[in-house]
Amino acid sequence: MRGDNNVRLMLFKWPVSEAKQAEFGKNLEMIIRSGLTNVGVLFDQGIDRVEEILVPVGGGLHSKLAISLAEMLAQADHANIDFIRVVDEDLDEDLYEDQMAFLQEVVMTELGNIPGNANLRIVRGKDPASAVVGEAQERDYDLVIVGSFEGQTQPGLPFGEVVDKIVRTSVLVLRQHQSPAASWLRQQFKARNKRS
Repeated sequence: MRGDNNVRLMLFKWPVSEAKQAEFGKNLEMIIRSGLTNVGVLFDQGIDRVEEILVPVGGGLHSKLAISLAEMLAQADHANIDFIRVVDEDLDEDLYEDQMAFLQEVVMTELGNIPGNANLRIVRGKDPASAVVGEAQERDYDLVIVGSFEGQTQPGLPFGEVVDKIVRTSVLVLRQHQSPAASWLRQQFKARNKRS
């Protein structure tokens, strides 16, 4: 892969066998840390068609890749997409409208417009993982496409804790390519912004 800079996405299927998951996870972490290309992992829970796609939008780098790939899949399979943003249950109405505007801006920036096969919704919830799981179960989505966690992950959870909770349905998790230097720099900016 180092000799071929045309690789845009390495897509893997998470192994069903628990015995193979640890080794696969270690290899996957090495590929992610190399920063050579975008990486996707499908947690297949018996997907046989793709007509309804759910995309939780956090607004980060990996989320933007999820938006783009969801639109490509939807066009190919004539599927519908629900882009959602999870907000706190107690969010007041003014901030609720700001979050909808943010969701519209992120999707439009990534795709150039809001596709006719797409819906944008704000979902209230106690935490993002529970809200996404609830949505996926309530509306019977064929596939959830989600961007990976952007912070430092724990060993064995290369995509973050939230993704680990969501995989009760078929999920495609994506990590956008970024060099180790760019990744470090983004983390520094995030840490500084949290302190401010």
